[in-house]
Amino acid sequence: MGITDIDDKIVKKCLEQKVSSSELSKKYELEFFRDMKMLNVLEPDFVLRVTDHMPQIIHFIDKLIENNHAYVSEQGRCR
Repeated sequence: MGITDIDDKIVKKCLEQKVSSSELSKKYELEFFRDMKMLNVLEPDFVLRVTDHMPQIIHFIDKLIENNHAYVSEQGRCR
């Protein structure tokens, strides 16, 4: 199962609540898994978090741009 533990909405909420992204994401992740357990949904065999794979994601995006399958917007590339 993939967990998006960082994105623009999470960053915005962290700034509003003055908490770290990991703290906020973990809170919602625990709530999610608690809800899934209450619904008798089986636990995933693996949980992959975006923040654990950022170098690979950046490399993948760079390759998309390099191969003209994506482009850099007027705001530019974030690094």
